[in-house]
Amino acid sequence: MTPEVGLLRCGSFEAQGEIAMLLRRVNSGLRAGYAPKRTPTGTSGVYFLYDNRGKKCAVFKPDDEEVNAPNNPRGFVWSIGSDIMGRGIPSGSGSFRELAAAMLDPTFRIPLTSIVELINVPKTWFQNNDERHSTIRVGCLQEFIEKTSTKWDPRDLPASEVHKMAVLDMLILNTDRNEGNLLVDDNHAIFLIDHALCLPFTLNLYDFDYQWAKWPQIMEPFEEDMKRFILQFDVEKYITRITKAEIKKSANPYFLIRFSDKVLKHAVKNNKTLLDISNFFMRKQWEIPSKAESILKTAEEEFAFQKVFTSKQQAAVHAFIRAMPIQDRFEAILNVQKETGLLHFLAMQAMDGMENESNDEQTSCDKETLREVREISKQVSTQMIEFLAQLL
Repeated sequence: MTPEVGLLRCGSFEAQGEIAMLLRRVNSGLRAGYAPKRTPTGTSGVYFLYDNRGKKCAVFKPDDEEVNAPNNPRGFVWSIGSDIMGRGIPSGSGSFRELAAAMLDPTFRIPLTSIVELINVPKTWFQNNDERHSTIRVGCLQEFIEKTSTKWDPRDLPASEVHKMAVLDMLILNTDRNEGNLLVDDNHAIFLIDHALCLPFTLNLYDFDYQWAKWPQIMEPFEEDMKRFILQFDVEKYITRITKAEIKKSANPYFLIRFSDKVLKHAVKNNKTLLDISNFFMRKQWEIPSKAESILKTAEEEFAFQKVFTSKQQAAVHAFIRAMPIQDRFEAILNVQKETGLLHFLAMQAMDGMENESNDEQTSCDKETLREVREISKQVSTQMIEFLAQLL
């Protein structure tokens, strides 16, 4: 049977016609016998796809070949859902994160992005670390960007282009903007790619992960158009759009981007630059928390698990945790968040608090009480954002 690519999800800004046209080009290439070709560099499996003339037209990133996924071809092999390089991002979720970045706003030059299913896959096309072959691969498909330059000097890039890149990274808390994750054309326009490591569950940003963090343009003031965009950006509408595309929902990435939105708006209102914003968000030394982490810690202490939930509610969460199958700690915390609505730090505190729980305090998992926990968690998230805004 002939391999074929089919659409699963696309963003709200892409016309269905554009997506359909790209899929037709890819499928014509597959029918003509042009197999995917893996790129020679990177930490995950990334493949070029071709049209019926053998011309590159798309890039495909299988979910199961991400870093810390079972079929990673670069030696970073682990189970789906494990923490990628300590960044607080579960493996196997990259296609959703790529799509979420593309859905932020058409202001940012992100290639046409969709989540697709590739069926009738020959065994030799993709990585199979355990020798078990699946004829179906799901992942992110993006349009291939042509006519980009391999030789460019960051000093020649317009401040407005650098600012767009940096604002995107801060709004979605992208944790990886190295030189390979941006493309520059002959007119010095910047195209932004590789956003699988955005929307983290924890805030750990380092200045060395951002190519632009040392560029002089970040010391320049925002132009009026960018100020207007930041002040008018509706983070709640954005979250509503991207949650429709997510399969395994959990609250913490959205809590963190609500926080980043508050920070950027505060910065614009107080005539701060991107240098000020990066100094707030990013660690300069490995072990020293950023200013953003420090005020988050203050808020976490104010809204601690034992403060916001009753003993009965705490016991219900503990009972749920005990009933879970044995998992890696990071995966277990994500599962607790997904099922109870707890923010990441509350899930961690809940798990840590079980060590001090006596046998007399142990109880069965009460679904009605867990519903109360979920509702309180929503209130805590809102109250924490208001509390954090006062600390800025």
